[in-house]
Amino acid sequence: MIIENLDSLKTWLFKTLEPICDADPSALAKYVVALVKKDKSETELKALCIDQLDVFLQKETQTFVDRLFEAVNSKSYLPHHQQDHQPASAAKTEVHLTRTDKDDQRKDEPSREEDRDKKFSRRVNYSPPSSSRYSRDGRSV
Repeated sequence: MIIENLDSLKTWLFKTLEPICDADPSALAKYVVALVKKDKSETELKALCIDQLDVFLQKETQTFVDRLFEAVNSKSYLPHHQQDHQPASAAKTEVHLTRTDKDDQRKDEPSREEDRDKKFSRRVNYSPPSSSRYSRDGRSV
């Protein structure tokens, strides 16, 4: 697939992927670019993208792939197609600021791993109260 401006496509991908996935949108954008650059027909590329991106995007996969191919075919990912006609560097700055704001918000929220660790540690550290009928060595009192 022919892509006129990889940086513009990566910026478009970043903006499009950020709200719909938990993965790092920058890394995922690079992966998507690698997928669409393969020497295959558009039908094969769509099928490949759906198959490979489903793990990241789940229910959003089909919609995203359709938007991706529409953007590449119409070249709407290029800066001159943006509604506010921002230069590419301004668009990148805006994307960076948005990402930073989202990262700051995530730092304030406990992560899923921290929640799981807290729950797990409570289960592991839990021991039922000992019965007063038996001594430590198991004999009746």
